[in-house]
Amino acid sequence: MRLLIIIFALLHLAFRMHGQDIHFSQFQQTPLLVNPSLTGQQVKTFRFGINYRDQWKNFDAPFKSVSGFFDGKIENNLIRNNGCDIAKDFFGYGILFFSDKAGDGNLTTTSLMLSAAYNKQLSNTLNVSLGFAFGLGNRKIDLENLTFLSQWDGTDFNNSTPEYLDQLNSSFYYFDFSSGIFISDSIASGARVFFGTSLQHINKPRDRFLSNNSSLERKLNFHAGIEFGNSSLKNTLSMYYSQQDVYNELIVFDEIDVFTPNHNVKLKESRVEKYNANLSQYSYNIIGGIGLRLIPVRDVFPFIGLETKKIKSILSYDISIISKNIPHPYNGGFELSIILKL
Repeated sequence: MRLLIIIFALLHLAFRMHGQDIHFSQFQQTPLLVNPSLTGQQVKTFRFGINYRDQWKNFDAPFKSVSGFFDGKIENNLIRNNGCDIAKDFFGYGILFFSDKAGDGNLTTTSLMLSAAYNKQLSNTLNVSLGFAFGLGNRKIDLENLTFLSQWDGTDFNNSTPEYLDQLNSSFYYFDFSSGIFISDSIASGARVFFGTSLQHINKPRDRFLSNNSSLERKLNFHAGIEFGNSSLKNTLSMYYSQQDVYNELIVFDEIDVFTPNHNVKLKESRVEKYNANLSQYSYNIIGGIGLRLIPVRDVFPFIGLETKKIKSILSYDISIISKNIPHPYNGGFELSIILKL
């Protein structure tokens, strides 16, 4: 199993990375979009989530992105060590939808993906998950909303679409495939470290806007972090890095959860769920923190949220800290995420 994990990780890093995909600042709230191996990685059996992002609203053609997902898990409890220990392996399954619209030409990217993952518990605290996702994507553009230099003859403007655009596809579908790996370890009763990587567009689907030879380049995602806390407070330090063609992005994140304990419930002791035991006995928790987009150096985004046993919602706002050549300095975009746990 360890050899398989090493080979899988090396294969991800071996691909040469080469336009840029949809992205959210609240990457931890879009698990299936970041890494298919996060499918089923939750305490509850089912999970629904939605993210909405409205970026650069003061521009004439703002960027609007929406993502939704559902996932669940089927546990496969294994008794080992002469009946003294239970390994909680599980199979995760899910579905992911996202859509992004931007620019004067209403360039729209839509995708529907099915995902699956298997989580293997290697020890009382160490878990490894391998995941895959596949589905269909669509890209389309409204050519009539675009203007070109060839439409200006020096005196008048011709509203007709240039003839050479008739050979371009304004809409096309493609098959997409991605995979990922996720490792987590509860190193203490109130601490957990995690690491994950995924590779998207493995098959490099063709991008027929330009020509039959152009393709959507592979995208590498890398995310990691550490969580530590107790029954009243939890702090999560995490980072997310992605690279696709010449584009890359690095986000660092600090989230603080303040719990309101439920005094009617006694804390549990568990070898297997060593970390989750102390964090599951609360009525609700207040979420707050800040994120920084360091590559490129552009945004700082504070966020605030509320989580109950069934619902987690977070609202953030990107503030552009690099205002040079930006018509509306320090304006970014709102992002809202809601996750329902059942």
